[in-house]
Amino acid sequence: MATLGVGVGPRQAMAQPPLLPDINVMLVLEIPNVAAWIALQEEALLAPPPGVKPLEVSVAATTGGRRAIMLDQPNFEVATIKGLAAFKVTVRGKLTVSEAIGALGPFEYAVTEKAGDTEVGLLYGLSSVTARLLEMYVTRP
Repeated sequence: MATLGVGVGPRQAMAQPPLLPDINVMLVLEIPNVAAWIALQEEALLAPPPGVKPLEVSVAATTGGRRAIMLDQPNFEVATIKGLAAFKVTVRGKLTVSEAIGALGPFEYAVTEKAGDTEVGLLYGLSSVTARLLEMYVTRP
């Protein structure tokens, strides 16, 4: 009687589960505090290449405290709003899957439980600014 054995070679034993791609996040914000935005923008312009400094985005939760996400590789697109002393800023960044699982749901819940305007705080290095969240998009490649 023959026995068929299945061996695990060194390549199979060392195989790691495939890494999941980062989650893409895009926020569209209105920032009325011109001086604070320009300070944050200047810090972003002087920063090393994208990915070195994350952007923290936080929102107050109705249950108390704040809920935050940390966007890696933040990129900023800035537009002026005709007739208003404000900027429309689109922020694109990435969340790791582990960050998204732990922080994205509570952040989204805090954003959606607000009626009307949703105010978020942005922290980039030593600069911070408050903005009104207009839109949020979350995609996974």
